[in-house]
Amino acid sequence: MRCPFIDYSPEIYDVAELGEISGIGFSHRVIRIHETEYLVPGEDAIKAIVDRFLPGAKPMGRGCESVHYRLGDKLLTIRRLVPKGVYEEPLLRILGRIGISPKPLGRYLVESGNYGNFEVAVLTEYLPGERLDTVIDGLVSSEEWGKVSMLLNSALDTLMEADSILMEMRRIAISDPEYLVDDWRNRLLVRAYQLEGLGIRGAPQLLRDLHDALRRKRLPTAMKHYGFLHGDIHLGQYIRMGKQLFLTDYMGEPYREPIPRRDVEEILRDVASLLNSFEYILRRHRPRRMGNAYEIMDRLVESVYAQLYRDIDKSLYMASLLFWRVERAAYEALYEELLGTGISWIPLRIISDKGRELLELL
Repeated sequence: MRCPFIDYSPEIYDVAELGEISGIGFSHRVIRIHETEYLVPGEDAIKAIVDRFLPGAKPMGRGCESVHYRLGDKLLTIRRLVPKGVYEEPLLRILGRIGISPKPLGRYLVESGNYGNFEVAVLTEYLPGERLDTVIDGLVSSEEWGKVSMLLNSALDTLMEADSILMEMRRIAISDPEYLVDDWRNRLLVRAYQLEGLGIRGAPQLLRDLHDALRRKRLPTAMKHYGFLHGDIHLGQYIRMGKQLFLTDYMGEPYREPIPRRDVEEILRDVASLLNSFEYILRRHRPRRMGNAYEIMDRLVESVYAQLYRDIDKSLYMASLLFWRVERAAYEALYEELLGTGISWIPLRIISDKGRELLELL
């Protein structure tokens, strides 16, 4: 997996500082990325954390931001890129206790006088289940739509339960909701600029057109349920064990900048992200009875409306959900392009389809 964020490609981020930092019983080299509050531990720091916190653990995979080690029924997740102010372990204390997420067993902080404390590693129970995206991928391949519908409904219920708890834990007062909405809309301009810089054509102009139309209509709105949410929800963030679903990884999106990692959002963004994640599977398989899949998605959309937004005008709800599907897809397109996955055409297609649908609705 290519990780340009971690590899410090100069066209994306500038390296500001390389130096030594002491903390949690050892010293290690870090890189601070220009004009952010990020810390990047060196490989020596990762080895020291493993040796001290879970000796004998074996690596079981790594991503752009973290590397995972397992020993028996324990999982150690070490951050390769550590944002200040994002603490996963306190969230897991509550979510793990009520059976939504894995239970935390401990954490490590890097202590820095100038930059504050960074949660650099989290130890949790290991969940020996299946990733939900893999399960649903197999069901879509065999067109077992009843089982797909059941699992997606469970995923949606788990997501809304987790998000409602996160909002209560991290709720902040919003003095100017219109300013908040301006920030949401302006993300379309940020992503248009970034995608255009990567050579993408078509989608950037549609994002700009949407921004202008939404600004004239003063949409979307901070309708009802907003606060700090999961931030990077997709079907791969779920683990299925028997009939129980667990949500993992509350760090947020790897390429979220310049949007703050823990920004305030409407709960519909996570719902839109879940719908987009299912669409990824559909676009790859192109099942013969695609209509069955979209009926499932329509029922999910209706379920959210009935549970959370039934006292709000339906067209406002639909416009806001379409906005968030496009906004998330713009991020996903950037992510796929930067990683060179070859599937950026999926979120770009979502931008095209849902963006034009939103323009017609406006």
